[in-house]
Amino acid sequence: MGFKSLLFVFAIFFGILSMNAQTVVFSEDFETLPLDMTSSGSGTWDRTDMLYAGGAYSDTSVVTLAGTTYLTTNSFSTAGNYQVLLEFDQICKIEFFDAGKIEYSIDGGTNWYELTTTEYTGSGSFTSNKFTSQ
Repeated sequence: MGFKSLLFVFAIFFGILSMNAQTVVFSEDFETLPLDMTSSGSGTWDRTDMLYAGGAYSDTSVVTLAGTTYLTTNSFSTAGNYQVLLEFDQICKIEFFDAGKIEYSIDGGTNWYELTTTEYTGSGSFTSNKFTSQ
């Protein structure tokens, strides 16, 4: 049986990315189109009003069998900020062999790195660098 992964780059219900002294360099609340992100991979992302946090909309995706889908923000700079904090609300409704990962890039998208369990300070189940159905 294949392992199907669902990669979230700045997860569903993306909240706010904020910096030192609470400087917000990127925010997406899914309320206004067009969104400041793109989708790619085998699944499609669509704005929905079925599940949401704070506003009336969120972004959701259905992933094909053995597929991978990405939701990627437009590039932005955090230069000059000492600490970077990523805040978001998310729900991963996934099956047993699926996973949701958060990746970030520090070079404009040439290379991507997974958010690690050590860096994650949320309350959701995030083990082995991913959200799972467990």
